[in-house]
Amino acid sequence: MKSVIFAAVLSALATSALAQSTTTAPATGMQGQQAQKVSSATQQFVQKAAITDLFEIQSGQLAQQKATNEDYRQFGQMIHDDHTKTSDQLKSMAQNLPGLQLPQAPDSAHKKILDKLQTLNGAQFEDQFKKDQVAGHQDAVKLFESYAQKGDQADLKKFAQDTLPKLKQHLQHAQALPKGGAAQTMGSAPSGNAKPRR
Repeated sequence: MKSVIFAAVLSALATSALAQSTTTAPATGMQGQQAQKVSSATQQFVQKAAITDLFEIQSGQLAQQKATNEDYRQFGQMIHDDHTKTSDQLKSMAQNLPGLQLPQAPDSAHKKILDKLQTLNGAQFEDQFKKDQVAGHQDAVKLFESYAQKGDQADLKKFAQDTLPKLKQHLQHAQALPKGGAAQTMGSAPSGNAKPRR
C-alpha cells in the first residue's frame, strides 16, 4: 500500500515538474522572439535620437559658456536640461529592448559641428550656433514625427509623440534667437518688421 502511495506521489511530482518545464519553455522562446523583434527602423530611431540628445546637451553647455547674449545662454540651458531628460528616458526604454546599445558620444558629423563651435566666440559663435540649432531641430522634428506615425515599438512611439511638442518649441526658440551679437551692435535701428522683445 505504501509503495502505491509513494508511486502516486512520484507520479504527481513528475507531472508537476513536466508541466512547469513546458510552461517555462515557451516563455523563454517568447523572450528570444522579442529580442529579434527590434526592427532596423527602431534601431535607427533610437541611435539618431540618442546622438541628437548628446549633441544638444554638449552644444547647450557651449552656449552657456561662449554666448554673450543672454537669450542664447538661456536657450542653451533649456536645451541642455530638456535633452538630458529625454536622454535619460531613452536610456531607460532601451534597457527593455534587447540588442540595443546607445552611443556614448556624438557621431563624427555632430562632433565636427561641436569642434567648430568650440573655436568660435561671441557673435560668431551665436550665428553658427543658431544655424546649427535650427537645422538640427528641423531634422529632429522630422525624425520624431516619422517614428510617432510609423514606429513599430509602442513605448518608443509614445515617447516620440510626447517629445515632439518640446522639439517644436526648441525649433521656434532657435528661429527666434536674435542675430549674433545683436545686443552689442553699434545701435543700428531695428527694421520695420522687427517687433520689440518682451
